[in-house]
Amino acid sequence: MRSPCLKVLTIALMSMGVIIHPASAKGYEGKPVNAAHQLAAGQGAPSFSDGEVHDFLQQVHRAEAISDPLQRCIAYPAPPGSHWSAAVAQANCAYHMQPVMPYQDMKALVESGRAAELDAYLKHAQQKQLTRADSRSLLDYIYFSRFLDPSTEALNLIEAWHRQQPKSAFALTARGRVYLERAWQDRGGQYASQTPPENFARMEHWLQLARKDLDQAIAIDPKIIAAYSAMMSIGMLEGDQAYVANASRRALAVQPGNFYIYGVRVLVAEPKWGGSIDEMKRIVQEAQTHAKDNELLKLLLPAPAAYAANLSGCDCDDAAKLSAYRRILDQMPTVEVLAASASALDKAGKTQLAVVYQSEVLRFRQSDDMLRVKRIPNLIASGEKTWAKKEGDDLLAKPSADPAAVSALIQVYMSLGDQEAVKKAFAKMDELRPKGR
Repeated sequence: MRSPCLKVLTIALMSMGVIIHPASAKGYEGKPVNAAHQLAAGQGAPSFSDGEVHDFLQQVHRAEAISDPLQRCIAYPAPPGSHWSAAVAQANCAYHMQPVMPYQDMKALVESGRAAELDAYLKHAQQKQLTRADSRSLLDYIYFSRFLDPSTEALNLIEAWHRQQPKSAFALTARGRVYLERAWQDRGGQYASQTPPENFARMEHWLQLARKDLDQAIAIDPKIIAAYSAMMSIGMLEGDQAYVANASRRALAVQPGNFYIYGVRVLVAEPKWGGSIDEMKRIVQEAQTHAKDNELLKLLLPAPAAYAANLSGCDCDDAAKLSAYRRILDQMPTVEVLAASASALDKAGKTQLAVVYQSEVLRFRQSDDMLRVKRIPNLIASGEKTWAKKEGDDLLAKPSADPAAVSALIQVYMSLGDQEAVKKAFAKMDELRPKGR
């Protein structure tokens, strides 16, 4: 099978957001790191120094060599000069690395007519979430990591689950959440004034289906927190504050310090949804009254300042605004805030900041191949060319590599002038392409 036209693919890849830094544009010989070269450290410094980045990356490299996912996450360093709580970091690692049934195993249960076993598994996870200190977000995590796919294939699987278990609150919650994802998809990311009326019509169609399923789910079992958090998102999309408040109140009556519910409450309170920074701060402080029992709630502390400073849109021509990253992220935030910050800094070409926060995201999202590819140019620019080359080689060696990540890797290799690696990456793309295409 012939490889696609190089020119066409290059144009397509340029839209994928993989930044090629000047330091890596002429090959693997990136800017050498001089550990003795130190910029002013501390909260006023707009970036990390070369020495700080060098030391940080050495610790990251050692951590990433650890095979056990939880221990690897715990072994990561905090960003240079920051004050991340070890207890919060460990709780966050435990949350992201908690073992749950693989999606393929769930799929196999449904397809073999054993959906009742899936219900039993989820019921046990719910019981653990509500009774065990080390599992406070277990069922929530299962829903957010296993039932967010809006594809027809995923929806058909849940329909089959529901047919086998028509009174299953778990199946209804899963289907309601998929309908919600479809509503977000059809809504799109544009301002309301730029969104076609037909998009809103399709969104409302899915939201009504989601409401029906979620209402039925909590009527059957009022302890499924994932149903309430989905209801709050529906209320946010529809501007129905009463619906949001009712879902929040009922969820917190079941589990007063639930991380997901407080996270959605902070999101709904953002000014773009009609709230305010002061309201965000009030909710975050309310959450802290439960933080002694749930360290994850401390991850919400930087959220109001991160929103106010627009960390997801780096104003990198302003040194004061650039310095906000180190100042605000001095406490560990949610992975979502970290990821948005890392993406903005990468697009702006701020290598020292980007490579640090990209690494912190990979601490918790260890299988994110696309982010690993995006980190490669920043590793090279930071003097880590051998490590960067191995990252690409490891991706190409994976039997089930992400095709989008391989495509992005081709762009990186082309910028480095590594023609042999480009050929290998194209061969991998051909290997991954469905037969007959």
